[in-house]
Amino acid sequence: MFIILPHFIVILGSYFGAVAASNVAVLKPSEIAPASSSLLAKFVLEYLDSSAIRVVEGGLPETTALLD
Repeated sequence: MFIILPHFIVILGSYFGAVAASNVAVLKPSEIAPASSSLLAKFVLEYLDSSAIRVVEGGLPETTALLD
């Protein structure tokens, strides 16, 4: 599952739905809010299972690479 959404609370809601359905997820927070993106990445590394979730920070090049 690949999720691109602008706000990290919405992203986490989508993530919990993915996990409830026994999926793994790659989260790509918006590059427009770099502080929120960094905070999300920090919290995911610290509190969630890294085998079930990854956070990819960055802009258009990173998004394009994920979609390829």
